Amino acid sequence: TANIYEIIVYASKAFVFYYALQCALATLVSLRHSDGYSRVRALLFASGVALSLLVLAFGIPADG
Repeated sequence: TANIYEIIVYASKAFVFYYALQCALATLVSLRHSDGYSRVRALLFASGVALSLLVLAFGIPADG
């Protein structure tokens, strides 16, 4: 027996982790390019990683 809300929480955290990995990859790719805006994009992608990790760490599930 599983609580449906727990399953939703685990699935949501898995999606957030996946998006954090995607932002990390985008950060690395942006840093490898040498155009003028690559550092700005890398900073924005890195902030996406930080935000995702904060959501994983401090996200509070809704009780149902």
